[in-house]
Amino acid sequence: MCKTKIQTKCEHCGKIFGALISEVNRGKGRFCSLKCYYSWHSGKNCNLAKNGTTKRACAECGKSFDYWKGKVSRIFCSPECFHKHQSSRGEDKICPICGTGFHVSPSTIKKGKGILCSPECSRIWASRNNIKKICLECNSEYEVVPAIAKKGHGNFCSRKCLSKWRSKNLSGENSASWKGGLTPKNALIRASAEYHQWRMDVVTRDNFKCKRCGETGGEIHAHHILSFSKHPELRFDINNGITLCDKCHSEIHGHNVSIKHLKKAEIA
Repeated sequence: MCKTKIQTKCEHCGKIFGALISEVNRGKGRFCSLKCYYSWHSGKNCNLAKNGTTKRACAECGKSFDYWKGKVSRIFCSPECFHKHQSSRGEDKICPICGTGFHVSPSTIKKGKGILCSPECSRIWASRNNIKKICLECNSEYEVVPAIAKKGHGNFCSRKCLSKWRSKNLSGENSASWKGGLTPKNALIRASAEYHQWRMDVVTRDNFKCKRCGETGGEIHAHHILSFSKHPELRFDINNGITLCDKCHSEIHGHNVSIKHLKKAEIA
């Protein structure tokens, strides 16, 4: 892009200023500032002003006002009259939920909306039309919004049940990423929902604080007091877990056990 400037004269104030050649070639660079640009366009050079002004009666208050002849669509003298006119149109309705009277604009009626007075009433109305379903995991009964049920979603009562169902039915040979059992058994256990729940229970009980050095915050681990590999029956026992910081946990095992290295390290 050419950044060479030439001296030109502002069409509004007559000031000499430097304008880019590329701007001048495109018919721009005619004003020295935005102030001059807006002043020039707001005066007699305005496209709407070329045909002059005329009188018109406001469609709301009846007051006479001046408007540009080119602005034939203007029928109100002020924004206040426009909003007042808009509010007088439409329909007055009664909310079927709370019985409160409210006004609905024509555009809202045209969209097929404006039945209820507020989002709170909309939620109550939606809950009345919910569909009852049985959770595929725990078999408990729950309600689903019709729009979600229509899409074939909402088959579980909670995210917890969804995670459990996926770990049972979409893992191992049933997984789309199955490669013949290449992942070690211990890694599968550590990636399970049950293991993650055990870890969360341990660190929550210890208030996310290292029980060895007392450090809070940073990277924390849930450590098995009795070996993970030698005591499989205690792997998910919360009493066999203790919260440790990254440094203390690494010192106990004698090697780096930070979260980013867990997949590579075999932790007992």
